[in-house]
Amino acid sequence: MNNEFEDFYEETDLTKDVRVAFGIKSDKADPNQITGIIGIAPTTSFKKGEIYSGKEYDRKAQKWVKVKRKRGVGIWRLELRGEHPSFGEVEKVINQLLSLLEPKRDLLKPFLERRDLYTISVFIWVETNNRFSHILLDNNLLFRLSELCHLIQFTTEASSEYIESVRNKEEEKVFPTLKRVIG
Repeated sequence: MNNEFEDFYEETDLTKDVRVAFGIKSDKADPNQITGIIGIAPTTSFKKGEIYSGKEYDRKAQKWVKVKRKRGVGIWRLELRGEHPSFGEVEKVINQLLSLLEPKRDLLKPFLERRDLYTISVFIWVETNNRFSHILLDNNLLFRLSELCHLIQFTTEASSEYIESVRNKEEEKVFPTLKRVIG
């Protein structure tokens, strides 16, 4: 990241995990055809109607049971993950994704032009060791991404470790008070 805030973010970085994904969703397309056209293997793909194993809670038996389900939509997805989670890693992973996809721009164009058949999205997911989080991205980077997709989704999430540490701190505050009240 090249900006005047770089030192600030390096000092206060609480990023745990970074993932950036490019996805093509369609009811009609075969993910294998998409792979053949753009020449990149996805990390995940499936056709609409494909059968998969899932779980659901059986209330009568009061336990989770395996069930067979049909995919409601077809997905072709390429996901990249940060190697050294940090605030600057978000831009690094986005640039890695762009380095794979920008040379394929002309091959992606027919998918982009057919919004009636395809939804093309970029997902940016950041897990932090803090309750609050932020993502600072250069507008040129966002512009480059926007030329390759219809939607860009940002998700920030507190890590389970952080949530558990907060829960433990809250319990430490509450239990002494309860002990005094209950006696």
